[in-house]
Amino acid sequence: MTQPAPRVTIVIPTYNALAFLPETLASVYQQTYQDFEVIVVDDGSADGSLDWLKAQNFARLRALSQENQGVSVARNRGVREARGEFIAFLDADDLWEPEKLEKQLAVFAAKPDTGLVHTGTRILEADGSLGATFGVSAEGDTLTRVIRSNPIRCGSTPLVKKACFEEVGLFDSSLLRSEDWEMWVRVAAKYPFGVVDEPLVRYRQHASNKSKDYKKLLQNMERIVEKIYEQVPAELQSIKAEAYGFIYLHTAWRALFAGDALHTRQWLRQAQRHNPRLRFAKNALHLALRIRLLVWFGLRDWPRPGRARPLKGRLPERRTPDAGSTHW
Repeated sequence: MTQPAPRVTIVIPTYNALAFLPETLASVYQQTYQDFEVIVVDDGSADGSLDWLKAQNFARLRALSQENQGVSVARNRGVREARGEFIAFLDADDLWEPEKLEKQLAVFAAKPDTGLVHTGTRILEADGSLGATFGVSAEGDTLTRVIRSNPIRCGSTPLVKKACFEEVGLFDSSLLRSEDWEMWVRVAAKYPFGVVDEPLVRYRQHASNKSKDYKKLLQNMERIVEKIYEQVPAELQSIKAEAYGFIYLHTAWRALFAGDALHTRQWLRQAQRHNPRLRFAKNALHLALRIRLLVWFGLRDWPRPGRARPLKGRLPERRTPDAGSTHW
């Protein structure tokens, strides 16, 4: 006999994340709302994730596999296979608080026209301690906010109506990182956003989920901005410069923690040139102060162009401060 369709489908793309996947799934099955199915899409892992999943006895879970094609292809497969009215995304190394789905569904019940509900996030450090908490800032008609920068701080927070994907399409698999930002722009153009302003997701920090090639990250984010503004109406095109400002500021922070003094200063200037209001933004002022401290205490002078050198000493390990979004 055919089982009735669940109300929620949880899509978990995974790639070599077996070290985290059991805890992630435990947080799913501890949800106070239980009318869901789970689709785990193994994206060509080499760590035994698929064999482990098949050996378990999780209720309402389907384990799918594919050759390594990237997170967007894995998410898209999960969306196509989903039977639920709502689709929740969860990265294989992140965790949910027990009331996440229940509280998001309550927002949909109160505001039926909503297309997406996202939540706050709390950092889960590599040593298991809890770090900074990030709230939410995009609710209602959010298009002008979303085209400036990605307000959805973690890809494990959104709960989305499946009808949204049927109307706006799937994730763009040609985008290598931050591909979810471009998707949320498409959703925001058609549907209001809802929020639960509580940290209901724990975003795990560890070495393998940090972008090491920040120059390639910037190139991809530039591609995303260009694609986003191909879709934006003429009256909103003036915001494009602000979007470039945010991505340069974000990448400047990445460069700082990689020890690249030359590009840190260069990209901060680019950010402020594109978006002059960033000269007075808290996170930009914070970055400028850290640069000056490094000049005073870490470097005798700045390297000349073409002669970038690593910073003396080790910078403390910490999260990149918010540049309009904390999860690109």
